[in-house]
Amino acid sequence: MKKIFRVLQLPILAAAALLCFTACEDHPALNEVAGRYEMKSISGTFNGVPIDNDSYSYYRLILDEQGNGIVQSKSAETDASAFEAKGTYTFENGKIKMNVNVSGEPVTEMYDYSDGKIIYVLSSDAAKFTIIMERSAGQAATSRVS
Repeated sequence: MKKIFRVLQLPILAAAALLCFTACEDHPALNEVAGRYEMKSISGTFNGVPIDNDSYSYYRLILDEQGNGIVQSKSAETDASAFEAKGTYTFENGKIKMNVNVSGEPVTEMYDYSDGKIIYVLSSDAAKFTIIMERSAGQAATSRVS
């Protein structure tokens, strides 16, 4: 019995180590896009009203290396509340797919990514706009989004 245990011990330990390394694996694609992105420009309409850079105090996207993200924005109106939605994202072939909950409803947004810039284009009945965000200098995400 001890001999069988010793024979099986090495493969079991090797499999456990492999699982640990796979679960703890770094995500190079996510590392490429991780960071804090601030709105540089916005143009379009929302409910038929033109919007531009003066329409927002801020609009940002924060992405960490573990695939967690936060969308934050605040209208420039003096009595406006800040908006924040947390979720998860994936990155593949220059596309960021962000999944968040807004008022309890799941929402998926698709962003184009290239060289530290994110472009978000929304075209719906209520809104037609384009937002360009750039990674803040020195703001690669180094910790988890909480």
